[in-house]
Amino acid sequence: MSTLNTPVKAELTGEEVMASFLPAPGMQWYVVHAYSGMEKAVERNIVERINRAGMQSKFGRFLVPTEEVVEIKNGQKKTTERRFFPGYVLVRWSWMMRAGTWSSTPTK
Repeated sequence: MSTLNTPVKAELTGEEVMASFLPAPGMQWYVVHAYSGMEKAVERNIVERINRAGMQSKFGRFLVPTEEVVEIKNGQKKTTERRFFPGYVLVRWSWMMRAGTWSSTPTK
């Protein structure tokens, strides 16, 4: 999905979304646990660390599963975003990393 010279993107176009679900050699989906409500911040921080470490080729898509929900409060319709799995970020990456990359992988 991403190449070594291309920064990892958190937001994708429709075509890129479809391609990100296709099987990729050596890439699998993993779950990163985060504090509830901090999923987007965790996603941004991981993407930033990947870009700084130059490990874009090892990572694919980042997903914080959400849906738009219409709520009615005080007679007003309001569209809000609700998370399917609060406290979790889904990450597609190649676990076959070279020696010395464990310190770049988020552990908290």
